[in-house]
Amino acid sequence: MYKTRAKIGDKVYAIARYYEDKKETELLAVYEARVKYISIAVNTKTNKTEIEYLLTTPQGEEWGAEVREDEIHKDFNILMKKVKKEWISKSNRM
Repeated sequence: MYKTRAKIGDKVYAIARYYEDKKETELLAVYEARVKYISIAVNTKTNKTEIEYLLTTPQGEEWGAEVREDEIHKDFNILMKKVKKEWISKSNRM
């Protein structure tokens, strides 16, 4: 059995990325959400386990997309450290 970062029903924080013309923009948001469903699969090209979470709003409304495991966390501060590190990395490339 694979240990996931969160379980069904857990409150988590998730990164929502914004796209324009199918390209990721520099905009993103961090939302509070609940885990509704967990998908665990093996990528046949990389042979790595991939975990995605279907999330809802805290009130149970559909969010509309699955989120990779590295894009959620139960601890807001840990997720924000990831976001800040990524933002600084992208800023340094400009």
